[in-house]
Amino acid sequence: MRFFTAHKQARQTPKPVGETLAIYMGVGEFATVRERLLAEGLSPDTPFAIVENGTRPDQRVVLGALDDLVVLAQARNVQSPALLIVGGVAALGAEHHWFGAAPS
Repeated sequence: MRFFTAHKQARQTPKPVGETLAIYMGVGEFATVRERLLAEGLSPDTPFAIVENGTRPDQRVVLGALDDLVVLAQARNVQSPALLIVGGVAALGAEHHWFGAAPS
C-alpha cells in the first residue's frame, strides 16, 4: 500500500503498479485524482472505497468503481476527513465490513 496526498500544493501523481493506493486530503480533488489515475493506466473498473470519518462513531464508507468516483462522492455528499482507497482491496469493503454503517 502506498499513501499519497491529493492536496493541490503537493502535485503528486500516484503511479499505479498493481498495489493499493491510499489518498488523503483529496475530497475536493476527486475529479483530478480520478483523471490522473486513469491517465496512468488504471482501468475505469478499478474498485475504490472512500472512508469518511474513519474510526469515529459516524464513520461512513462509499464503494464503487473509479469511473464513478466523482458522481458517487457528490451523490453521497462525502465530506472531509475522508481517505480514498483505490485497488483490489477496496472491493472487499462490503464483505469485510465490521465498523460503523454498512458501506453504500
